[in-house]
Amino acid sequence: MSATRATSLFIATLCLATPAHAQMTVTVDRHVSIAEVGAAGLIQGPRESDRDGSTTTYPDVGIAALGALYPTEIVGVAGEFAAFASSLHHGRTALAGVRLRTPLITSGTTHFRVFGQVLSGPRWTDLTAARRRVLQPGVGAEDYLRNGVTLHVQYDYTFAHGEERDLATGRFLVGFAVPVGSR
Repeated sequence: MSATRATSLFIATLCLATPAHAQMTVTVDRHVSIAEVGAAGLIQGPRESDRDGSTTTYPDVGIAALGALYPTEIVGVAGEFAAFASSLHHGRTALAGVRLRTPLITSGTTHFRVFGQVLSGPRWTDLTAARRRVLQPGVGAEDYLRNGVTLHVQYDYTFAHGEERDLATGRFLVGFAVPVGSR
């Protein structure tokens, strides 16, 4: 018998031998985590300066690492690191700011919150020589799934006016987050 199989049988036997009232179960029913971390995919439209040109432009696609810390149920500090690319350029952002969200809304078996946020920080691309400070207001919703994972959907607009090119654009983001800690 292999060591892995023996270990699996030992754990199964231990779980079956432990009284049901002593077994630990984890449930997420109040959705009051202290923090959340996650990952998302994003798509953002062509930049303002690209829309004026005569060449065909395509939206950027990318990924983002998300995080939020909630000192209270309603007010949070949100942050993200995103990387995106198109046929024209590649870029990254490192943003942080304030998120305000509603109390938990329950409709049948669905539990969700709606939020608004304003993030700011540096953005750099291969089209610009230096990092630029951007302002990114956004709105979204978080749907708390039965397994404890949160479906995160948001729309943002990034204001990134500069001397060389105007890189302002809208963005749609969809991802998943997991709760960290509980109140």
